[in-house]
Amino acid sequence: MPVYNGSQYLKQSIESVLNQSFLDFEFVIIDDESRDNSLEIINSYAKKDPRIKIIRNKKNSGIQKSLNRGIAKSSGEYIARIDHDDIWRDKDKLRKQVDFLEKNPHHALVGTGVLCIDPDGRKINFLQYKISNQEIRNYILLSNQFAHSSVLIRKEALEKVGYYSEDKKYKNIEDHELWLRIGKKYKLANLPDDAVEYRISPMGISLKNQFRQRLAGLKLSVKYSGDYPNGFKAILTKLLTLPLSRSVTGSITKNSLFKKGYAKFTGIKR
Repeated sequence: MPVYNGSQYLKQSIESVLNQSFLDFEFVIIDDESRDNSLEIINSYAKKDPRIKIIRNKKNSGIQKSLNRGIAKSSGEYIARIDHDDIWRDKDKLRKQVDFLEKNPHHALVGTGVLCIDPDGRKINFLQYKISNQEIRNYILLSNQFAHSSVLIRKEALEKVGYYSEDKKYKNIEDHELWLRIGKKYKLANLPDDAVEYRISPMGISLKNQFRQRLAGLKLSVKYSGDYPNGFKAILTKLLTLPLSRSVTGSITKNSLFKKGYAKFTGIKR
């Protein structure tokens, strides 16, 4: 769990991890030089639960470097991710995912569906991603098929394909880029459960950064177009939607006439 000024929701996030029915894990929390009382909150839980391992960055390093530092310091066979404002709403999430990877040795990455919530915890909508390896491959160039706070990854796979890219051009899409690298060598899957509450900020990403993120996503589709199906379709779709803001595309997909089309194109049901 990378943390930067996350005190508002941090207790809920930490407790959702500690309350998992699967108990055999270490909980690595990386504080990226927070300026609020995040570190104080983390320390209060660490005193009560020896599974918590705290890493304190000496300077603010950003999420990509923080994630890689956490992975490098971890000793487990699997790596799970959660952001400091998200919640694992299913207490059996980890157990189900570990069971899946134990039974499917050729898979290296497994996620879940998510329930999107607003800052006050009110339900917005569910996001259901494609489930099977082949379905995910068919859509992963069109849209990210994994919620970052839902995934469980084999650390062995990360050692082979590399950790998160620290290149600035992949900022905000570092997860999608990693999934594409993992998928070149291993199988991918999602469980059908809505196991995570994913918090949507009303501030979101600025219009300028939304464009940069979309452009970076387009370049990802170009880079990996030879490795996954529907490369041309993904490139064309992202070119056409590049000028649109997230609020515009969000408004379009709320319309019942467009929901089915959105799901068909992206593989994500809202």
